[in-house]
This record gives sequence, structure tokens and C-alpha cells, in this order.
Amino acid sequence: MNLPIYSIAFACAAAIAVGQVLFKFAAESMSVDGTPLSIRSVMWAILALSVYGGASVAWLWVLQRGTLGQLYPFMAIAYVLVPIASWCFFGEQFHAQYVVGVLFILIGIWLTTHA
Repeated sequence: MNLPIYSIAFACAAAIAVGQVLFKFAAESMSVDGTPLSIRSVMWAILALSVYGGASVAWLWVLQRGTLGQLYPFMAIAYVLVPIASWCFFGEQFHAQYVVGVLFILIGIWLTTHA
């Protein structure tokens, strides 16, 4: 496999992480508006689903050009990106033990993609 395929696989995982952040915005706007079907929360949810849809189409393209076993570990990058985004956008805090776990995920991604 080559760098462009890996780059698009990474972009798919990043898009999934963006979708998670958008879902959190939808959930946050529900609590602000007091109803799950507020215009704001529905718009955030639609945007999140659209990002997920685009990522899924791109993922299908990637899977046509590579093996699932080598590409799927890239999805774990979402486990790294979502906490970073939640810290940036929502002020969530993480302990050192959590950061060590994220480092293990990164090492695992590197190991599996270089096997």
C-alpha cells in the first residue's frame, strides 16, 4: 500500500472524530434548548451524519485499494483525536494515565501499519 491510501484512511478516521464532536454539539444544544428536537440540535446531528456519510464513502474507496487488516487500525486514530477535540472544544480534562493509554494506541497503530 502507498502513502495516498494511508492518508485517505487517516482522513476517514479524522472525519469520524469530527462527527463525534458534532454529535456532542448536538447533545449540548439539546440541553440548552430543553428539547431533543430543537432546530439547533437537529442541524448539528444532520451535519454529523453527513460527515459520517462522506467518511463512509471515502472508506469504501480506500477498502477497494487495500486490505482491511492493514487499513482498519487507522480507525483507532479517532480514539486519539476525539479526546483532543473534547479538550479543545468542551474543556474536558484527562489524567496522565489516559494520556499514556493514548500513546499506546499510537504505538499500536504504528506497529500494525508497519507489520
